[in-house]
This record gives sequence, structure tokens and C-alpha cells, in this order.
Amino acid sequence: MNLKKIITFMAVLVFSFCISQKVFASETSAPTSGFGDDGVTWTVVEEDLTEDMNGSDSISEGIVDYNPEPLKPLLKSVYRPSSVWNIASKGKYSFAGNSNGSTLYTNYKFKGKNKYTVYVKNYGKHVLKVKAKRLTKTYASTSISAGKSATFTFSGIQKDTEFYVTFDGSTTNFKGDIK
Repeated sequence: MNLKKIITFMAVLVFSFCISQKVFASETSAPTSGFGDDGVTWTVVEEDLTEDMNGSDSISEGIVDYNPEPLKPLLKSVYRPSSVWNIASKGKYSFAGNSNGSTLYTNYKFKGKNKYTVYVKNYGKHVLKVKAKRLTKTYASTSISAGKSATFTFSGIQKDTEFYVTFDGSTTNFKGDIK
């Protein structure tokens, strides 16, 4: 009897990992400020891009690290990061990427401050969903329309709390920074 329960549980677990569902963002007006978990506050400012959408911003698949450490290759990431970038000591972190539907992650988790500002330019033709989060907690998120840029700020987070930034959309092409 116990073996049957274990086999059923394992089958359900394997089946749940095999199911994937694509979710597409819609162009609804999102709130521009609010309060998140643990008293974290956030605001979003969206603006038109002033740079040429097809200009010299050629971006390879994945997240490209603009701040590589010496002799460390540029990284591409479709997985949650494990290394940490301390913004208080290392300063601003720049990122860029494109994808045809995969969720992209920054190459690093971030820590070191109580207030962060994330700036993203969406060069893609679809809405880009950007989130500052941990595995089970989202600190701030916004949807950026095609051809727009947005800055979102969140505060009230502990200096030693580590989080990363994700980028979702049907096709994505973006660059930006966090400070």
C-alpha cells in the first residue's frame, strides 16, 4: 500500500515538472507605485525611448555581463543566479539580453543597499515584464511596453537580502542597469 502511494506521488511530481505554460503580458495600465512584502515600497516611471530601436545595440541571446571580473568570461543566464554582486561596494551593474520566450535572469543576485533603482529599455516589439525578486517573494515588478523604457525604485529591503531580476516576454530585447 505504501509503495503504491509513493509511486503515485512520484508520478504526480514528475508530471507537474513536465507541464509548462506560456503566459503573455497584456497592455493594461499597471500601478505606478505600491507596497510590497515586508514594507518594501516601489515606484515606476515609464518613458519613450529616444535611441534608435534598430541602432547599434546588437545583443546576443541571454544576459550579457557588462561588468565582468578579470579573466571571467561573459555569461548568459536562463537560470537563477548563485553569485552575489554587492552594489554598495562594486557599484552599478549593467545588463542586456534577448530571448524568444525564455525567462532570463541577471547573472548575479544583488545586495548591499536598502533602496535600489532598476532602469530597463525595451527594444523588443512586445511587452517586457521585469521583476526584482527572490525565489518565493517579489519585491517590485513592472510591465514595459514595446519601444519604451522604465525606471522602478524599491526601498525598505534589508541590506543583506539577496535578490535577482527576471525578464519575461514572448520575445525580448532589452538593456539596462541596477544601482
